[in-house]
Amino acid sequence: MDWSLIWFGIIILFVLCVVSIIRKAPNNSEEAFSSSQKVISFLTKGEKSNVLKVILNFAQTAGYKIDRFDETNYSIIFSDSVFSTNCFYTIKVVDSNDNNLTITVGIKSKLIQGGHARNLENMVTRIKAALYSGSV
Repeated sequence: MDWSLIWFGIIILFVLCVVSIIRKAPNNSEEAFSSSQKVISFLTKGEKSNVLKVILNFAQTAGYKIDRFDETNYSIIFSDSVFSTNCFYTIKVVDSNDNNLTITVGIKSKLIQGGHARNLENMVTRIKAALYSGSV
């Protein structure tokens, strides 16, 4: 039995698996915004621009990478570092009823699909805390 041939086959199989995972990853943050896997929305009060500024400040001070910032559409996409959960977080602020704003927070995995519901819940909690402390 030739072990070098077996090891060569294992290495080829590993490389093919890695390439397959990478090909399924979103190519950019735009794709993440249009296809968030899971979404949580909540209401808040304040002006859209102020709310967006508080969320942007939170993301920057927490060490997230800002992938897209669109002040005209009141949306932000930011992502975790490479050494973390590898997610895109999509934030959209829209007008709602009764002088409220609806903030929609979505999550999209960069590599592995699914399994990020708890990360999304934690992110929503952090954003709510930032909005509260930011006195929008």
